[in-house]
Amino acid sequence: ISYGARLREPACSPQGNKVAAAQIVQGSTRLVTVDLDDGSIQPLWTPKLGGQIGFPTWRRDGRAIVFSRIERSWGRDLVELSLENRTMKRLTKDAALELHPRFTRDGAYLVYSSDRDGIFDVYARRLSDGTIHRVTRTVTGAINPTVTLEGNRIAYSALGPRGYDLAVSQFSLVEAVDGSSAGSDSPTPPVIEPP
Repeated sequence: ISYGARLREPACSPQGNKVAAAQIVQGSTRLVTVDLDDGSIQPLWTPKLGGQIGFPTWRRDGRAIVFSRIERSWGRDLVELSLENRTMKRLTKDAALELHPRFTRDGAYLVYSSDRDGIFDVYARRLSDGTIHRVTRTVTGAINPTVTLEGNRIAYSALGPRGYDLAVSQFSLVEAVDGSSAGSDSPTPPVIEPP
């Protein structure tokens, strides 16, 4: 698709005609799309010098891209860039590192990894009201989540004693970040021990 363009972390659009990616340019990374027909690169957003973006993912309707943004004044939070009017909406705002955003197939949740409690775990943000739920509670860390097409299981990279292992568990939104239960008849999220 490209040669020498210094692109990383590609994500294919729902329509299958473009790829969103982070492009390394002059001490920063910027958000771009690449046309899969002709290979042309279109810059969408460039942070201030030294700022970085990463892990772009398309909203299911193709009208926005969510990515992780890092700048001195921001920390590393998730933002959504509208492709219709180029406005940016901040989805998370805290001292944690939020990485690897992915939408569920129905577009109702954005799942991502965050170290908000000191260890990376998987969280899900319900897009209708912004409620954030913990999905995993690991001992050593969980990153790079993906929900299955059926929406009932989640795969992620689990940090173990020999490095990263692939882990799969139920996709269950039972614990809201504020400590309230999201469902009284739901089990507590499992603690995933590395093999």
